[in-house]
Amino acid sequence: MSKIQLSSSQERVLTALVNLSEGREAPVQGREI
Repeated sequence: MSKIQLSSSQERVLTALVNLSEGREAPVQGREI
């Protein structure tokens, strides 16, 4: 996972996208990508 350096804003966007895609099944696992 550490191949790409993400800025804090990009990380928040990624986290938001993961939450939207997996939110219905696993709403708690937002930070674990």
